[in-house]
Amino acid sequence: MTPRRLPLVAAIAALSLAALSGCQFLPSIVGPTETISPYSPAYRAVSLMIPPERAVAGTIQPGQHVDILATVPVGVKVEDENGQFVEGTTLDGYTSSDSTKITLADIQVLARAPETDMYVLKVDLHQAEQLMVIQGAATAINLALRPDGDNRIIDRAGYGETINRVLEQYLFPIERILQIDRYPKPDPEIAPEGSPTLLWPEPDPGAVASPAPSIVPGESPAPSPAPSASTGG
Repeated sequence: MTPRRLPLVAAIAALSLAALSGCQFLPSIVGPTETISPYSPAYRAVSLMIPPERAVAGTIQPGQHVDILATVPVGVKVEDENGQFVEGTTLDGYTSSDSTKITLADIQVLARAPETDMYVLKVDLHQAEQLMVIQGAATAINLALRPDGDNRIIDRAGYGETINRVLEQYLFPIERILQIDRYPKPDPEIAPEGSPTLLWPEPDPGAVASPAPSIVPGESPAPSPAPSASTGG
């Protein structure tokens, strides 16, 4: 009987996975209760590099399941007066911004290489294609660890965030340009509460005193008081 040979790509993938896991062979991509048939999912192993601060501090272990969150820039283009599509804002207010959303969910981690922050994930071929697109477009990818045994299906329609949604959800105050001509001027004579007391410098004793005010021209000087008459004895 001729021994079965693995295709070259599959052989390279198996060797890479073995190196990542630090063992000679990885557990099979197909689980103990799964079988390969014409109608079974086309499971594959793919790799994803995620730094520890985006992967639960690097504590995710093989056998655990994760959800993958991605932040991608979403560009909105409108038609200008020349018929060209340029980045802008639509009439109903849509504009370009980053968008964050859960993508692949309940994904099994097959292996992990702590020294390279590399994770090997079990996906089907459709998910593998989607993950390649996400890796190429996303500015950030995060892994969210699932509790053991939590295989609930997530309705993605209720998820997804943008900066505006977060601002509105938590009522962040928004900066506003000050109109300097309408801005109330603080009274310099009133020190705000908690302000340090202003200490004026002591007068210089050697300074020349200010001259007395002179008589304004056109004004008559005040008359001197008349001497009182003395009374004879």
